[in-house]
Amino acid sequence: MLITNKKIKITELSDVLTEHREYHQMKLGCYLTALNCEQNKIQSNSVREGNVITFPESYHDYVIRISGEAYNCFENHPISIYVTFTQDRQAWVKYASTIQNLIDCQKAVLVSSDVYNVLYAEINFYNPTIICSTG
Repeated sequence: MLITNKKIKITELSDVLTEHREYHQMKLGCYLTALNCEQNKIQSNSVREGNVITFPESYHDYVIRISGEAYNCFENHPISIYVTFTQDRQAWVKYASTIQNLIDCQKAVLVSSDVYNVLYAEINFYNPTIICSTG
């Protein structure tokens, strides 16, 4: 077992979340298997303030869901990666193209995320960093 004697200053939880992210992130080696792109149309409600009524506003929300497997020495675990692009359609298309290329080339990637959960033995990442080799 490796024990490090690194001195860090933590006075409150926000220090861990901002200054020492490596202590609460999940990092896994993964193999990506499928890509699902969704475009949702969201409409706000009309609001009335005094004499003024605002009309409902429509905008698009772009989401990518990536399926894959996380490598483990005993057994592999299913993973899902969720990436959101609020109203940036061009970034959504470019990101989907890059991920599809990784799936087609069958490259392993490293996934690192501050926000994750495990639900029914599946690991879910939300807006993670995905690192792949360029060679």
